Amino acid sequence: MPRCSTCMVCRVFLLAVLLLVGCSSEPERTWISFEGYQVRPLLSPIGTGTGFTEIPDAIAFSNHISTSAFVDNRHVVNGSGVTIGDVDGDSLPDVFLAGMEHHSTLHRNLGRWEFQDITLEAGLGLVNSRATGGAFVDVDADGDLDLLVTSLGSGVQLFLNDGTGHFTDYTVEANLPQSGGATSVALADIDADSDLDLYVGFYKEATIKDIWPPEEITFERVVEPVADSFAVREYWAKDYKLIHQQGRLMRVELAEPDRILYNDGRGSFTEGSFTDGSFLDERGDPLTEVPQYWTLSVRFQDFNQDGYPDLYVCNDFESPDALWFGSADGTFRAASTLALRKTSQSTMSVAAADINADEHVDLFLADMLSSSYTERQRQHFVIPPEVLTMGDIRARPQEMQNMLLLNRSDSTYAEIARWSGVAATGWTWSSAFTDVDLDGWPDLLLTTGHAYDAMDADAQIAARSSRRPWREVLLDFPDLDLPNIAFRNLGNTRFELVEEGWGLGVNPDVSHGMAMADLDEDGDQDLVINRLDGPVGVFRNDAEAERILVRLQGLPPNPTGVGALVRVVSDGLPPQNQEVIAGGEYLSSSDAARTFAYSSGAVIEVHWPGGGFSRVDEVIPNSEYWIMQPSPQLKESTEHPPTEVLFKASSTGLQHEETSYTDFARQPLLPHKLSQRGPALIAADIDSDGDEDLILGGGKGKRLQLSVNNAGAFATKQYLGNSSTGDHAGMVALPGVVWAAVGNYERTPEDAGDSSQILQVSFGGVETTYTLGTETPGPLALGDFTGDGFLELFVGGHFIPGQYPSVATSTIYRIREGELLRDDELSAPFENLGLVSGAVAADLNGDQQTDLALATMWGPVQVFHNRGSGQLVRMTRSLGLTDYVGWWNGVAPADFDGDGRLDLVATNWGQNVPYDQNTPLRAYYGDLDQNSSMDLLEVQWTPDLDAFGLVQDFQTLTHALPILRQHIRTYREFSERSAEDIFGPVLSGAADHEVTHWQTTVFMNRESHYEAVPLAAEAQWSPAFAPVVGDFNGDGRIDLFLSQNFFAVASGYPRLDSGRGLLLLSNESHELIPQSAQHSGIRIYGSQRASVAADFNLDGRLDLAVTQNAGPVVYLENQSAEVGLRVELRTERANTFAIGANVRAQYRDGSFGPATAVVAGSGYWSQNSLFPLLTPRDGIKKVYVSWPSGADTTVVVHPNTQMVKIIQQ
Repeated sequence: MPRCSTCMVCRVFLLAVLLLVGCSSEPERTWISFEGYQVRPLLSPIGTGTGFTEIPDAIAFSNHISTSAFVDNRHVVNGSGVTIGDVDGDSLPDVFLAGMEHHSTLHRNLGRWEFQDITLEAGLGLVNSRATGGAFVDVDADGDLDLLVTSLGSGVQLFLNDGTGHFTDYTVEANLPQSGGATSVALADIDADSDLDLYVGFYKEATIKDIWPPEEITFERVVEPVADSFAVREYWAKDYKLIHQQGRLMRVELAEPDRILYNDGRGSFTEGSFTDGSFLDERGDPLTEVPQYWTLSVRFQDFNQDGYPDLYVCNDFESPDALWFGSADGTFRAASTLALRKTSQSTMSVAAADINADEHVDLFLADMLSSSYTERQRQHFVIPPEVLTMGDIRARPQEMQNMLLLNRSDSTYAEIARWSGVAATGWTWSSAFTDVDLDGWPDLLLTTGHAYDAMDADAQIAARSSRRPWREVLLDFPDLDLPNIAFRNLGNTRFELVEEGWGLGVNPDVSHGMAMADLDEDGDQDLVINRLDGPVGVFRNDAEAERILVRLQGLPPNPTGVGALVRVVSDGLPPQNQEVIAGGEYLSSSDAARTFAYSSGAVIEVHWPGGGFSRVDEVIPNSEYWIMQPSPQLKESTEHPPTEVLFKASSTGLQHEETSYTDFARQPLLPHKLSQRGPALIAADIDSDGDEDLILGGGKGKRLQLSVNNAGAFATKQYLGNSSTGDHAGMVALPGVVWAAVGNYERTPEDAGDSSQILQVSFGGVETTYTLGTETPGPLALGDFTGDGFLELFVGGHFIPGQYPSVATSTIYRIREGELLRDDELSAPFENLGLVSGAVAADLNGDQQTDLALATMWGPVQVFHNRGSGQLVRMTRSLGLTDYVGWWNGVAPADFDGDGRLDLVATNWGQNVPYDQNTPLRAYYGDLDQNSSMDLLEVQWTPDLDAFGLVQDFQTLTHALPILRQHIRTYREFSERSAEDIFGPVLSGAADHEVTHWQTTVFMNRESHYEAVPLAAEAQWSPAFAPVVGDFNGDGRIDLFLSQNFFAVASGYPRLDSGRGLLLLSNESHELIPQSAQHSGIRIYGSQRASVAADFNLDGRLDLAVTQNAGPVVYLENQSAEVGLRVELRTERANTFAIGANVRAQYRDGSFGPATAVVAGSGYWSQNSLFPLLTPRDGIKKVYVSWPSGADTTVVVHPNTQMVKIIQQ
C-alpha cells in the first residue's frame, strides 16, 4: 500500500488533535482518512498503573444457578460465557451475557462505563435458557454482527442483526442443530469461499450419572463378557465405550459429537461430515468414526502459518484433545503425535500467542492442577494415569496440569509449562493472552473456580457411603472458590505470577467465560467475566503506556477480517503478532479490535485471509487505526527458502532391547524408574579397519550388539558375548576388546545381594566375567591414573539395589596383561562417595596427570585432581562446586572458551520437572516403618504450611507406608500437616539428601575455581543425559550436543519429553547457542541416552550416533561442516592410544584453537572416537600434544593434510 504523501502534515494534525483530547472533556474523535486506512485519536487512559479495576454495578447481571438445577444436572455449573462486539454500529463494543437459569442479556455500551440492558428491545428475549456461550459475527454478509448462542439442551441458535442492534431468530432457517449440550463455537473460512463457516463444540446435555442411579449403571450392568473379552451392552452402546490399556479395561462415557457447518454466505448452513474425507488422521486416511468427545472449547487459528485456518478442540476427561491442521482444499489433518507430545487431561480452553517473539504461534492449555500445596494434597483425580508402553514414542499422554506448547517453527511443540511457571493454577476455565502492561509481550489471564471440588478425596470417599438421595451427593463436596490469575510475560519464555491477578483476583469466586474489548475507547483491552452466582465482573484496564488499537474492515462477507494477521514492529519492542479470530474462547468471544504496545518507528502490517497485504508507516501513538482490506490479490507464498541442514539422520541397524521391570514394586516411593537408565554406546574401531564401529548395550538377558562401520554405512549387526544377567550399564573399548558393566538391579529382592559384573568381551567373542560388589554400576572410564603407562578402569557405583538413594561406592581396577585387578588403595577416595551417573578421566588442570570428574545424583559434580602415582584428591569444595547439588547425569571435558584449559559440561534434569524450582528438594530415606525395606520421602518448603511439605501424595505414601493410616485418617488432615508433624522423630533419625541446582550447566575452568554457567533455556526443558562435545560446524570452536528426555517416570508424574536432541553451536563470544531442528537436522523423539561423536565416514566432519531407551540408534551424518584434521595418537606403552592426552592446534595466523582431550568413557555411558578432529583443517599450522606421561610434542602440518599420526617415542 502506498504511503500518504502528506504524512508529516497529517502527523502534526493528529498530534494537535491528541492535545485537544487531553484538554477537552467531550473530545471529537474524528476519523482522518488515508489511502487504505483511517485513523483517529484514542481517549486518554483512565486509571493509574498497570492492571485492572473492577467497575461495580456497571452491568446488572448474575448467572445464578439453583441447587435443584445443580443436583438435577451437574453440567449447569460449568457456567456461561461472554460475547462482545459492536451490534449497533456506534463503534462502542456491546456485551452479551449468556445465562444458565437467569435470562441471557444484551447490554448496549453507552460510553463512560455505562451500559443499558436492551435485551427485549433487541429481540433477544427468545434466547433459550441454559445458554452456555456465543459469538458475534457476520454470518449473512450484510456487514453487521449477528449473534450465535449455544445452550445446554437446545444446541445453537442464530439471531440475525438488522444493523441497528435488533435481532431476529433465524435458527430454523439456518439449519442449525437445535438439541444437545453445545458449549463453544469458532468460525473461519475453511472452504475458501470468503464467508465464515462454523464449528460447534458439544459436551453433553446431561451425564448418565445424573440420569440413572448408581446401581443401574454399574460396570456389570453396562458391560457384558463376550468370548474372551468384554463389550458394552447394546442398550448402552450410544453412551459408553471400552478402552483397553496395558492390561487395564476401562469403561468411559461418550459425549455428543461436535458439528462442522458450512456457511452458504446468506446465513444458512449445511452440516459437514467427519467421515467423508474432510477430516484425516495423522497418516492422511479419512476418519472412520465420528469423534464423541467432551468438548469445552474450540478455536480456529492459523497455528502453522501456512495461510489456512487450523483447529484446536479442547476436550474433557479421557477424551483426547485434537489439533487439526487445515489445508487449501478445506480438509483437516490430525497433527502427528510427535508434533504434540502430550496435552492436558481435562482441557478447558486454549489460548494462542507468540509468547517469545519468534513470530510463531504458541499455545496454552488450561487444566485443574492446583498451585496450593494444601489443595493439591487433598485432591485426588479419579481418572487413572495412562499406562504407557515402553519405547512407544507415539503415545500422547494426557497430564493433569496446564500445558504451554512452544512452537518450534516446524508445526511441532515443546511443552514447557513447568519451566515457564504456569503449570498449576487450580480449576481453570478461560485463558487469554493479552499485553496487559503494554511492554510488547503477551501476558496470560485465567479465570478459575468451580461450584464444587469434584477432586476432594475425602468427599469422594464419603460419597460412596452417603445416605443422601443419589442426586444430592454432590452437595457434600466443598465449594471451590478461587482467585482469578494473571501472569506477566518476562520475555524469556518465563512468566511471573502477579499479585491479586492484576486486579482480577482480589477475591476468590467462580469465574467462567471471559471476553476482551476496548470498552472505554482508550485503546487497551478491558475485560468482562461471567461469574457463577455472583455479579458479572466488568474490569477497566488501567495501563498508562502508549498503545495503538487496530480494527479491520474486511471485504464482504467477512467485515471484521477474521483470519487476518496483524503485525506491528517498532523500535525497542519485540515484534507483535495477533490474528483476528471469531469465537475460540471458553464459552466466549472477544471483540475483533486488537491492541498493540507502541514505540517509535512503529509500522502496522496486515496479512489478509485469502491473500492481500496492507502496511501503515509512521504510526502515531495512542491512536486507533481502521484498516481496509484491498481488492483480492493472489495469495502470498508461505514457502521459505531452504535452510542449510547440518546433519542427515539415518539408521544404524541397532535397536536397544530393554526388559520390563517393576521398579515401584520394590521401592514404591522412587521418584522414577532406575531400570531404564540405559543404553550405553561406544564408538570404537573394534575390528581394526581404520574407522569407528558402534557397540550397543542392552537390557537384562540381552547381548551386546555390534554394528560394523563400512565407509559410514551401518548395515551389518552382530552380537558379542553371552546374554547378560542384568542391564548393561557403562561401557568402554579399545580395538578388539570391550568392557561392559552389568547391573544386579533387575532381580528379585530375594537374590538382590548377588554381585554386579564387568564383562570383558573380545571381537572374537571370548568373554571373561569379573565380579563386582553389591552396588549396581553406572559409568566406566579408562585412564592412566598411576602414570606408569598402564590403563586403569574406573567403575562408578550408581546405586545399591533396593536401597536408593543410599550412597554407593565406586572402585578402580588396574588392567594388567588383559586382566582386571581391583586396587583398594586407588579406590579409597570413592568409598561411599555417592550415586555416580557419569565419569570422565582427563587432565583437567594441565599438569599432565589424569584427573577424574564425576556426575552424581543427589550430589555435586565431583572433581578429583591427581597428585601423582594415582593419588586422587577430592577438590570439589575448593573448586567451588559443592553448592551445585543436582541430579547430575553426565559430564564431559571441553575447552569451550579456547583458553587451553578444559572446562566441564554436566547434564542435569532441567527446570521443566514437577518440582518447585524456588526451593531445594530434600529426600529423607531409611527404613521408616521398620519393615526391612528402604523408604524415601521427598519434601519441599511450602508457604501454605510455612514448613516442609511432602511431595508425594497421601495415596502413594499410604500404599508404601500403610502404618501412616493409623495416624492420619483424612486427606485434609494430611494436607494441613508438615512432614515433621507427620513423621516426627523418624525424620531426625533418617539420612537425607538435597537438590539445589537443576540446570544443565557448563563449569568454566578459571584455574583456581570453576564458574557455573547454566545453558540456554532450550537445554533446561527436558532432562539431558549425554553431553557430547566437538566442533560440529568446523569453525574452530567447541560445540555441544545433548541427548534428552526421560519417560520412565512414576505414576502421576508427567512424561519428560520436551526435547528431541539439542545442538548448541558456539559463537564468537563462546556462547553456546541452541539450534533449531531446521538447521541441525536433529529430530529424535525418544528417551535418549548415550550418544557418541566420531568421523564415521572419514570425510573430515564430526558425526553423531544417539541411542534411545527401548528404541533405535540414530546415525546423524554431518553434511555441511568445514572439514577438520584427524589426529591419531600412539604410544609404545600399554596405553597405546594415549588416553589422557590433550591436543591443540595452532593456526597460520599464530592463534591457538581449543584444547581437546583424548578420553575413553565420558558424557553419559558413552565413548567417543579416540581420534580428535581439529578444525578448520585449512588453517592449521601445527599440532601440540600434551602426553599423559608428562612429555610434549609439536608437529608441523603441511597444506592439504587430512590426517596426522603422532607417535610418542
